[in-house]
Amino acid sequence: MNKRQRPHGKYVPILADGHVRLYLPVERYDEIDSMRSGGYELDDQSQDLLKIVRRIKEAEKQRKESEQIKREFINKTVSDFSREIGSIDIICPYCLGRINHNWPRDQGAILCGWYDLATGECNGNASFSIDRANLMLGVPEVERYICPVKKANLALAIYDFRYLKEEIEWRVKEIRKSTLSETSFCDAELAKIFPFRVSVRRTSRVFKELLCSLIKKDAIDWVNSLALGDLASLLEKGCA
Repeated sequence: MNKRQRPHGKYVPILADGHVRLYLPVERYDEIDSMRSGGYELDDQSQDLLKIVRRIKEAEKQRKESEQIKREFINKTVSDFSREIGSIDIICPYCLGRINHNWPRDQGAILCGWYDLATGECNGNASFSIDRANLMLGVPEVERYICPVKKANLALAIYDFRYLKEEIEWRVKEIRKSTLSETSFCDAELAKIFPFRVSVRRTSRVFKELLCSLIKKDAIDWVNSLALGDLASLLEKGCA
């Protein structure tokens, strides 16, 4: 594979007349749409990256709405300790997205990164509440998410430093392998979009293969993903 065809990490090549004319940061990558009238274009591999950026941006919109609801609930909860604590439904941190019309057989099913399955029993939300005792004691585990289907608490602890470091290193390795071959690796595709809370390494092979089949058909409406800054960092390390 020649250098022009390779993704360039944090900065992505923009072509005109078949030659690289400039580079755009990944975070601004969808600006190519407004640049096409000026003769700028993308190569095939960059088109695939653009799809990932758009998926992430769509997920960010939905997460932003959910986070706003959560912030308002938390503010009300901590401002009045005389009230009985309640709960709200917000996007589950382990809900990856919903299967759309491009995969009619399972349209509407939720893709769960906690149980590694596609399920029609879940609507993609989790019940969110505040552990008042831990809040008063200053214990970090204050937020509580409960799966509405399994009625089980979902672990919220962000990966410890060692575990997160290993996950990032593994993803960078998979991305780097995919740039050295014409073959599209399933793990590399998922490494570029999975939120860090959901480990690609620990996801079952059967579920990963299902997700990659859905991605090929553009059949997932994502609600949780990497942030664009995280993607840019992974690409930069993976293509170094």
